[in-house]
Amino acid sequence: MSSATPYSRMLWPLSALVSQTQHLVLAVLFLTLLAIVPAQAQLVRVGPVDRNNGFPAWYQDSTGLALNACLPNARELADGSCLITSD
Repeated sequence: MSSATPYSRMLWPLSALVSQTQHLVLAVLFLTLLAIVPAQAQLVRVGPVDRNNGFPAWYQDSTGLALNACLPNARELADGSCLITSD
């Protein structure tokens, strides 16, 4: 004679599904945390500060990569001339 009630037998598949879902969520969270790597770009130089906006004209990191400030006006937004694109 089993001590399980008909109600507990009905809930067994649901409790197994919740447990599997919890394990899946925890696994995805763990893998996501492993994939997050902090950026290591350290600025070493900046260009002169623009009096109109208060930002440097360019930035350079420790690898030598220099990027110009891209603060588009209405024309540059319309024609896309200040967008980052792959080479």
